[in-house]
Amino acid sequence: MTLHFSIEYRTEWGQSVEVELCFLSAEGKTHWQRILLETEDGLIWKGLCTLRARGRQFRYTYIITQETAVSRREWDVVPRLFPADDARTYFFVDHWRDVPEASYCYTDAFKVANGLGRMPSASVALFPRTFLFRIQAPWLEQGEKIALIGDQPALGNWDVERALPMIQSDYGEWLLSISGDGLRLPFQYKYIKVRKDYSVFWEEGPNRLSPSADQLSLAGGRWVVALSDGEIRLDAPRWKVAGLVVPLFSLRSEGSQGVGDFGDLKEMADWTAMAGMHAIQLLPICDTTQDRSSTDSYPYNAISVHALHPIYADLRQMPLSDKKKLASFQKKWQKLNDLQALDYVEVIKLKESYLHLLYEEQGEGVRQSANYRVFADENAEWLQPYCVFCHLRDTYGTPQFAKWKKLSSYNRSAVTKYIDSHSEEVGYYAFVQYLLHLQLSEAAEYARARRVFLKGDLPIGISPCSVEAWHEPHLFNMDMVAGAPPDDFSRTGQNWASPRTIGNGWRLTAISGGSRGLVEWRSISVPTGLTTFSVSSAFGRFPRTVRMPCWDSSRLHFP
Repeated sequence: MTLHFSIEYRTEWGQSVEVELCFLSAEGKTHWQRILLETEDGLIWKGLCTLRARGRQFRYTYIITQETAVSRREWDVVPRLFPADDARTYFFVDHWRDVPEASYCYTDAFKVANGLGRMPSASVALFPRTFLFRIQAPWLEQGEKIALIGDQPALGNWDVERALPMIQSDYGEWLLSISGDGLRLPFQYKYIKVRKDYSVFWEEGPNRLSPSADQLSLAGGRWVVALSDGEIRLDAPRWKVAGLVVPLFSLRSEGSQGVGDFGDLKEMADWTAMAGMHAIQLLPICDTTQDRSSTDSYPYNAISVHALHPIYADLRQMPLSDKKKLASFQKKWQKLNDLQALDYVEVIKLKESYLHLLYEEQGEGVRQSANYRVFADENAEWLQPYCVFCHLRDTYGTPQFAKWKKLSSYNRSAVTKYIDSHSEEVGYYAFVQYLLHLQLSEAAEYARARRVFLKGDLPIGISPCSVEAWHEPHLFNMDMVAGAPPDDFSRTGQNWASPRTIGNGWRLTAISGGSRGLVEWRSISVPTGLTTFSVSSAFGRFPRTVRMPCWDSSRLHFP
């Protein structure tokens, strides 16, 4: 098949425009290829290539390179996707796609709050000679549609009653294919929005203009001219969403075990939906277990930025098969639940005792299941170091890994051997994380069904006694910690005891010594079910963040 690319992009000195082409096979395999475009004036970039299809579909996006390095790439949330056909010639007349004004419409939060599920991908029929139109209109109300109208009989002759209805292909994208045999080039056209009552809204701005015959050099054979026109030129409505912010441990219900848990999130979702709201924002729910004292209740001192806290396990969903032991535990957790305030020490003691018994009863069967193996494989990058860290913490009675007799410094091969020789003991911590993963996922799906999404709190800071400090020490300056200067809250300032990242402060780009940025690396394994995240706990303090020597005793400490 032959591909012609054309895009208008004003480059700077030393920049080039390339096309990143990806073939998609029916088996899910991908094949990538880059095509360098050429220009005569530094504004219009063109390219032509002839190649064999290496899949059933292909997609492409434009990138800007400088000395072979990618300096910029297009917004590609909604891909340009086409059927791969060796017998066709494709002409792509494109505009650079920046992040659209209505980018919020493509977020999972927007879709959940508006009850929009993912639409099945649809396709349009291609004629021997086809003009294919694409437009983005993601914010339409239910029943509204997009149509195309133009200056020729095949395009309706500007008569709205003869406008050509478009097909919604994927979320927010509308497609239309028409035969090129009845069109004279160039032609003018516009997109219109049609409401349920058939009232029509024309897009703003001048008429759109197709390329001329000279620009396309159309000949015989089978060809497709693809006109990707970006967003429709209509004002997008401003989206506002109401919700609530609450610590999960505060959502204690009558059936809880002394603290709010993932099961209680379902009741909170019901209440949120009943109140006409769509968001539940939680404080961090990462594991903070260091010495199982009350100081572990501080949610911003996580020992892992990935692992969920065992205290949020809903024991009601995991009954023991031993009825006598189950009844005994139920009496204990009822007493804890009747207390006026959370007894953190006793609650975590009860839950961990219960989970250990559950592991003895059901651990082997769960670990042999296909779903568990998928979870373990997909999360191995953080799960394996976390499980070994927890076992060594409990073996030596301290999270201060410098005091451990074994593996005080992380070593991948040694950790692998440790897992092999302590598979039963280490497996407990993975078993608990799997159960927590299932419960949070179930609560999130329950909430989504009620048009409520869960918003997490991205943990930027780490504890000096954490898996990350042990596993990825090259990302942090362990001798310096973050804090705040003196203010009305503390005359001596604050010591947050969170090691500073190496590099230019708390930047989100790649950190020296790592192939990925700290925040990017963490976002790979964010808990399933959390639709969006707040970073206010970190960025809100950036303007006044200072660094200080580790454990500066002259400052107010957190925790």
